[in-house]
Amino acid sequence: MNRRGFTIVEIMIAVVILCVGLLGLASAGATVTRMLAKGKGNSLVSDFAQRSLDSVRSLAWCTSTPTTSGTNTLKVGSQTLATGKISVAKYGTDGWTVLDSITYYSWKANNRFQTTTYVVETGVSCRY
Repeated sequence: MNRRGFTIVEIMIAVVILCVGLLGLASAGATVTRMLAKGKGNSLVSDFAQRSLDSVRSLAWCTSTPTTSGTNTLKVGSQTLATGKISVAKYGTDGWTVLDSITYYSWKANNRFQTTTYVVETGVSCRY
């Protein structure tokens, strides 16, 4: 028997294989998008913490008594992206410990609100 072309079964199998491959590709794309958004948020929080701690470190720690707590807010327009709570404690006789607790706000799927808290600690020494 002389056959030309493909049978309907061969075409159906090819379509199923193609669909499985495309679904896997779409799933991988969604995962990459979530990872990029999380990385952007982590970068934003890291930069926010660094700027907060740099401004706190620049104060005159050894010549005066600093405030022991404070808050900081990162906003874009009217939307709050992150808030920071800074706590300062005396460390020994010649230093201070600065603790910055940053809460990052983000949206998850299905309009669920998610908060992630990062804690950063640093020290300031009055030794010369």
